[in-house]
Amino acid sequence: MLPAAALGPVAEEWAGLRQIARVYRSRQLKKNGAWQPPEIEIAYLITSLSGAAASPQALLTYNREHWGIENRLHRDKDMTLGEDAATNRKGHAPRNIASFNNLTLTILRSVNPSPRRALEHFQDDKNRAISMLCSTH
Repeated sequence: MLPAAALGPVAEEWAGLRQIARVYRSRQLKKNGAWQPPEIEIAYLITSLSGAAASPQALLTYNREHWGIENRLHRDKDMTLGEDAATNRKGHAPRNIASFNNLTLTILRSVNPSPRRALEHFQDDKNRAISMLCSTH
């Protein structure tokens, strides 16, 4: 963790910059039942929060919370709904697909917090989904 002043004259170009932190990230994936070697990444965090307002531990917590939200959204939108595979890239299509996916996730989460489990709830009886959407209560 460094105060922004440690950057010297460059810090003046980033008005409001107060702290810089280096974070080492490590993840290990399982592929075909076997653990792969760990992947290590170095990331840098910058913030306008002072050291008094955000300790190193607080910055790590903020960073983890951000990625927790990001990962959850990505997993649901891509892994459950296949959003990354969408090939509609012209005009309003990408935004429309994203809107429909958001609506779909909202409906699925009203059935079960896990969109995959909610889809399982409907997979054997598509009329169940139609009935739910047309319900007046």
